[in-house]
Amino acid sequence: MAYPFGLLGVILFITLAVKLLRPTMEAELRGRTQLHTGVYKLQNEEFAGKLIRDIDFFQDHNVVVSGILRDLNMRTASGSTVLLPGDIVRLEGMAEDVNKVGSTLGVEVQESFDENAELDTRSIVVENTSVVNRSLGDLDIRLRYNVSLTRIMRAGVEFVPRQDLALEYGDVVVAVGTPYQLDQLELFLGHEHHTVQRRVDIGSLAATLFLAFAIGGIIIPLPGLGPFSLGLAGGALVAGLVFGHFGRIGNFIGRFPRNATAVLRELGLALFFVQVGFDTGQSFVESLDYQAIYYAFYAVLFAVVPMLASFLFGHYVMKIPVSECFGVICGGMTFTPGLDIIRQTDNSDHPVVAYSSVYPVAVILVIALVQGMYLALVTLGAVE
Repeated sequence: MAYPFGLLGVILFITLAVKLLRPTMEAELRGRTQLHTGVYKLQNEEFAGKLIRDIDFFQDHNVVVSGILRDLNMRTASGSTVLLPGDIVRLEGMAEDVNKVGSTLGVEVQESFDENAELDTRSIVVENTSVVNRSLGDLDIRLRYNVSLTRIMRAGVEFVPRQDLALEYGDVVVAVGTPYQLDQLELFLGHEHHTVQRRVDIGSLAATLFLAFAIGGIIIPLPGLGPFSLGLAGGALVAGLVFGHFGRIGNFIGRFPRNATAVLRELGLALFFVQVGFDTGQSFVESLDYQAIYYAFYAVLFAVVPMLASFLFGHYVMKIPVSECFGVICGGMTFTPGLDIIRQTDNSDHPVVAYSSVYPVAVILVIALVQGMYLALVTLGAVE
């Protein structure tokens, strides 16, 4: 009786909180995802005559050189490009980092990099499984293909293409170069963005499910308490963590297209709520009385008050961003529908990462505590 009201209370709380805090969440999202472009004239002799790949200053500040204007000609900036005094350099990164690096290089200028017909910009989807989970430094794309990588798009979030950034299946790599160079890079990484529908690797999905059933079927005998098992839900979680962590195991990959995962997530949530309705529908209507009102009140109270206290402490005391704070709360409560509500405003990876960081621990603890309490009660003779 209490479960539907508790569930409804949590949904209403998160929905109202997200609506009230939407401006704050959108401001945080803009601050994280919007890359800044700055154009500077090289005047610092310390950087003149050096290869871009040998200048750690760019890497240390997560800034990339995406183009160079020299003698009125635009050039791609690869790791083997030598900087010369007077070069007009285009920098990409977060605004604060770009301004800091640019002011060290020289002075900001107003120059256009869009007038060279020989160079093109192309967005390429990573579908080649041999490059998945490998860093840009390991692939050495800039040197091998003489192109400039300006940004990496992942689940709607822009990333600076740092050397230590590992590619994931479905990433969109934005590159600048000649048509021939970009064609070669496209053959190496996958396909041009929007030209193909990304596929689900059925073999990898089947391998993940097989591992989930195998782990969930493991029964551990506990002396004095009886058998213990994670079950299918716990096994699926552990299998997902394994493939998600390694990204790729042999020919199997742990990344799937965003549209496919969205469909699976929505389908899973729909089936979950349908099952809740089946289990509680008949008894819910039959038990509506004054006693039920007390149950409903305490269910909402016990669900909402801890969430409110956790949010106030996490956001205002620990200074955790709003979306990440709600992600942690939903993960700790193993409340997946709440994450879906949050992602309607912040569709980046940040609330998902926060949710995923605590969800596995919460699920395993819930399974272990429930089974442990039940086995303990059976041992004590409190239940049959």
